[in-house]
Parts: sequence; C-alpha cells; structure tokens
Amino acid sequence: MVWKILALLLLAAPASAQPIVQPLAAPLQGPSANLGGLPLPAPMLPALAGPSATLAAPGTIAPSLLLPVPATVRPRLEVAAEALPQAPVLKAAPSATAAPAIGGPSKKETPPVLTTLDALAEGLTPARGERPSGEAGLSLGRAFDGGAAPVVSELPESAAWSLPDGGPLLRREPAGREYGGRRYVDFLNATALRLPVPGRAGRDFLWVRAIREGYTTRVAADGGVANEGYYSDTLLFKLKPDGGTEFIERTLESDPEYWTLLEDARVSSFRMRGRDPRTGKFRTEEVHLLGFTAYARHGGMDERTSRNAFVRLRVGADGVPRPERDEHGGLLIFFLSPEPVRLPGDGPARYASVDAKNGIVLTDARGRLRMHTRHRYQSGDPRLPEGFRPADYAEQSFPLNERFLQENTDWTALMAQSAQRETLRSDGLQEHYPKSALWPGSGKGHGPGAQPVRIQRRGSRLFVSEGWGRPWFDAGELSGPARAYLPDRGTRFLGFDHEIRFLDAAGKRKRVYTLAVKLWDQDLERIVGYHADAVQPQADYETWNPGVPDLWHVYPTGRIVLPDGRVDTYEGSADSNVVRRRWDLPRLLDEMASRARAVTP
Repeated sequence: MVWKILALLLLAAPASAQPIVQPLAAPLQGPSANLGGLPLPAPMLPALAGPSATLAAPGTIAPSLLLPVPATVRPRLEVAAEALPQAPVLKAAPSATAAPAIGGPSKKETPPVLTTLDALAEGLTPARGERPSGEAGLSLGRAFDGGAAPVVSELPESAAWSLPDGGPLLRREPAGREYGGRRYVDFLNATALRLPVPGRAGRDFLWVRAIREGYTTRVAADGGVANEGYYSDTLLFKLKPDGGTEFIERTLESDPEYWTLLEDARVSSFRMRGRDPRTGKFRTEEVHLLGFTAYARHGGMDERTSRNAFVRLRVGADGVPRPERDEHGGLLIFFLSPEPVRLPGDGPARYASVDAKNGIVLTDARGRLRMHTRHRYQSGDPRLPEGFRPADYAEQSFPLNERFLQENTDWTALMAQSAQRETLRSDGLQEHYPKSALWPGSGKGHGPGAQPVRIQRRGSRLFVSEGWGRPWFDAGELSGPARAYLPDRGTRFLGFDHEIRFLDAAGKRKRVYTLAVKLWDQDLERIVGYHADAVQPQADYETWNPGVPDLWHVYPTGRIVLPDGRVDTYEGSADSNVVRRRWDLPRLLDEMASRARAVTP
C-alpha cells in the first residue's frame, strides 16, 4: 500500500517538484539518515553517541553538520480539498495536523483530504510565493483567507510610529536567495545591536532568522498548518547608512540531524558591575549577549523541549560582533532556563519540562541584573511551590548575578519562587479582539519581545537610554497627560512585546500576533502601564505568507535607540519579512496616559 501511495505522489507532482519525493522511491543502500526528505548515506554523518549527543559538551553545541539542500528542491503547498471543490484531489492523510498553540480545539474532527496546489496555480507555491491574482487566484486566496479582510482589535492602533523604509526592510524571496552558500526564502524576527563609534552615530548590526528553501506546507480543512522540513539559520547583516543591508556571515545554524533547532535570536546588551577576578576590585563591563530558543533534546529526554540559550558576543578586530567559540569551533552556550527533571516512579521514564522562550537579560535602574522570560510550567512539576497553579502563558522577572552568565545554573531555587516572580498571566490579560471573531475554546498568549529601553522624565522633557550606565538622549517634549503619567526624575522602562490569540476568519483558524507596549517600574519587576494591540497585522506583508498561511503576524524582537531619542524596533511580519518601525516616545506615552491602559496582573 505504501508503494502505491508513493507512486501516486510521483505521478501527481509536477516535474519541478519531483526532487522532493523522488528520492523516497529509490531503495536505500544500507543505513541512511533523512534530511528534509533527502536520504543521506551514513558515512556522511558522524555516529550519534546517544540522546545527549545534541550538545557536544555542557555549554557548547557541536558545529553544524547540515549539508545544503539542493537548489532544485522548492517548497510545495497543499490545501484542504474542501476549499477547492473543482480541484483534482490527491488523497493523502497528513502526517501531522497543526493544533492550536493555546489549547483551542479544531472545529472539524475528521482528517482533511489534501490536494497539491502545484498542479493548479504555479504562482502560489512558496517557491514563487506572491499573492495570486485574477479569477483563479481569487479562489485560491479564499482557501487560505476565507475571502476575509484581516480582523482588527476593538482598540485603535498607536499613531506614534512610522516606517523609515516605507515597508519591509527585508522581504520574502519567493525564488530563494543565497547567503553563505545556502538558499533562503523567508526572513523574519530580527534583533539588533548598535556599537558606538566616537564622533559617529554608531555601527548597527542585525541578526535575522532565515528559513531555508525546500520546506513543505500542509493546510487542514480548518486552516491549521503543518510544515515539514522547516529549518532556519540566523544570518548576520550590517545596516548601511543608506538603509540597506550587507550580509556578513551565518551566525547560528540549526541541525535537524541532531534534533537541534536554534530560533528567534534576541540581543541583550547592558553594562554590568562585577568584581575583577585578577584584582578583586569592582568594575563595570559592557556585555553583549545573543539569546535564542534552543529547541533540542535536554536533560536526558528523547523529545525536544525549548530552553533559553545565550552566547556572549565579542567584537573582533574588524569591528564585527561574533559569538564566543571553543577551540573546536563549538558555540560557548549557557542556558538561562530550567532543564527537564525526571519524575520518580517505575516503568518508562517520565519528565517534567519547562517550555522556556523569549529570554532577555537586562539591568534595572540601579544596575542589578534581571531576566525577563516566558516560562510555561507543567502541573505536577516538583520544583514548583506547593499550591502554585501554572497559567497557560505567563511571563516572569528573575533576579540574576554574574555567576548566572558564567555557568549553567540550577534553577530549582528560582522555580520555587515562581509565585512572586510572575509579572503577567494569560488568565489576567484582557482580550480586545471581537469575541465573535475568536476561535472557539482558544485562549490568549504573550511574551517578551525586544529588550526594554530606559526612560526618565525631567520636567517636561523625556530622556531615553539603552540602559543603566549608558548615555541619555533627549526624546522631546511631553504632553500634560504624559507628564502626569511619569514621576519626575523617576526611571521607568518601555518594552515592545507581543500578544497572540486565535481568530476565526471565515472558518479558517488564524494565529494573530500583535505588538503590545509595557511600561515597567524602576526594578523591572512590575508592569505599571500597558498599551495593548499597539500595532496590528493589516498590511499584505503582515498577513500573507504562502508557506505559513495561517498567520497574521507582528513580532518585535530587537530595538535600537537613536541619537535623536527615537527608537527603532525590528520585527518579523507574517513569518516572511523584516520590518523596521520608528517610534516617537513622547507621543506613545501620551497615548498610554490618555487611554489609561493599565493592567494589574
């Protein structure tokens, strides 16, 4: 039966797509491993030394062993046949159906029948990828969007931003674009760092998550999406003075053969106080960290879990910040999140794990280290305090010290403080999208985005800074409501973060991310102001990605403070573009003060 299905796949697929499935029909000669549907002979891969081989050693990750996917391999897209009744149907049960990330049920329980769109509209495949046009394109567009315009929040968007690039800074490359000998299609979730240059504005660097070409997409009848071969790397670019980008190198590489995916980098840049190990005297030091989600096997588990991983950036003689590596080229990684713990009992091993993402390290108004993160705990984890009820989504603010940045710290003591470390819970966050548009049974999620900026009111003027010990910049005149909103000479922090919910768009389930602005107290422990849905996905580049068609998406992960006091945020949009958004902080704070969007988690 399996060979009959493979034969049908080969006959039904267009010639341009056959390299994706053709190798599967060939008999394998001896042991092999599979990379994105392409079998690789065993001698091309090193022997695995058990489940712990994901990490070469504590604090390091083995150099990537991935081979470039051939340029002939292009992404293909499949959509539920119910949406295209006139289409020739290729029946094949999906290997996995996307489930709501926040616990929402599927409206249709029967497995969807899938059809390939390659045979219908070549212009819709992610290999080419622009939104279709004309009569055929209209019907295909309904397969994803249900013919519906993007749903918006009941709250108005902020008017305190502009787009200096007039649109995305980096756009999706439907035909793929080569960087460092590998081709990529989608560019998203960028983070940024400005290095000071005496007498100049500074040198700006951008780390961008880039999706390799060759992945496939399956769309269920309810609009849920499952991707296969969806692997990403992190590319480093230099921002040119004219606004363009210059590729430098590939900084992080995912390694699916080792079950290691490194995703969604975030820069944490701060000045830290500590004791010099040579002299014993206190000193201050500039620290730049590149944090990311390490989706891999941790703590002896066979399944992959997510942890917040960091590597320190060092500026080389050429002025480029690069991650620290050991003598073998492995990244010197340390983790700032709990690893899974094995639960007691006989029989098969059971574990309690923490879904940890969005980690940011920063300093408060007095220079003390803290970490903002989003931990999703499991009920029954023995490290949690007695009586603590985990929320579906929650954010935390943990105190750190220099030792945390030098070794993989035991998080048992910090998890025991979970109740007092939470800053925001999904069950305490109001939803402002229309109730009639929400997917039945779904909840709401949220998490940290870019590293917050430090702000201070001095009389009627607002000043902004990268953080403790960094210079202040005059951001402009504050309105009366904004002056009343901020204490004079009191320090606050502004964070650019995200929310997520599921919407029903003409019967299709959509994941909808919006940008939310948080105002923090001077200790970075308490949220004192909140601007929900400050940016909502509405533009084409925020609501259309043929490779991930269930996503409307604005997702901030980086920021830079400009000398004129404005702030640039760097965002992913629709998991396919990078957008630079420029913020007028006095106007933003006036909006927050006038609308009084305060939350009490």
